[in-house]
Amino acid sequence: MIFSSIKKHFSIITNLFHNSKFHYFIYGIGFCHFSFYVFRLARLFYKSFFRKGKILSERYGLNSWVVITGNIDGVGKSFCWELARKGFHICMISNNNYKLVRLTQQIRSQCPNIQTKIVTANFNESLNDDFFKKIDMQIQDLDISILINNVGLSKRCLPFDESTDEDLKEILVLNCFPIVFMTKRILQKMLLRKSFSAIINLSSQEWHFPGRSPLYCASRAFEDMFAESLTNEFNKKIDFLSYTPLYISNSQHKYNKNSFWNIDPHQGVSACLKEIGYERKTYGHWKHKLIARWMQMLNDKGRRTYAKLGVET
Repeated sequence: MIFSSIKKHFSIITNLFHNSKFHYFIYGIGFCHFSFYVFRLARLFYKSFFRKGKILSERYGLNSWVVITGNIDGVGKSFCWELARKGFHICMISNNNYKLVRLTQQIRSQCPNIQTKIVTANFNESLNDDFFKKIDMQIQDLDISILINNVGLSKRCLPFDESTDEDLKEILVLNCFPIVFMTKRILQKMLLRKSFSAIINLSSQEWHFPGRSPLYCASRAFEDMFAESLTNEFNKKIDFLSYTPLYISNSQHKYNKNSFWNIDPHQGVSACLKEIGYERKTYGHWKHKLIARWMQMLNDKGRRTYAKLGVET
């Protein structure tokens, strides 16, 4: 009796729906919604596989200098190699002098026309009054066309309530101070150049996952927003790009080596450099773009659930 009554009422509603032709409007909305996602997927496919990157040496100046900060390993090392092969001189700023010297020797042996410069600096000391002045004195004569803010804390952080004051201070100092003050000093030189210049900020998709290391996620979001805000102010002279990768294998992150979404640093950097001059923000490799699009389709609850699964970034 109950089921027959429900069936009867459902039949009445269905007849009214079809007779009023309102269903065409609903179908139209559904088709537009579906077409929107197909278009976004097609655009992602085109950008990842068919769009050619800009000729960086022409846009930013052949034989100009690239300054790369932070750990010269993994992504940082790949940036050095890729840009050296494209005709840029390389200036590396890091605290590991042994790695800097070794990489310098390798670049000179394979790219003999490329000049290299080493600046030894520990960015944990960024709060010192004269820290950035000392760096500036060593690079002031260079024609810097590209700055890569690669310095930052990338290790897995403790939950906020378990972190010590020193842990929190280290995150803030490494992930916020260098990107601001290095950009401030080099941006002023870039504005005086005749050619375009570029600033690439290394962020992480980690900040898309609420509930994981809140301060670390917030600091990565800061890097991303900082680049976007500067774009609105200086886009006529400088290309800003926020690079937010996900899984990249290196000497520090070996636990996700067998993941389908994992890529090597060379793949990530190569994909990133194809985007500069076109985009303000990129996830780099097509695999990372796909997972980023999927994350954007989830609501806040979905992202929190995903974060609790323990997927490392």
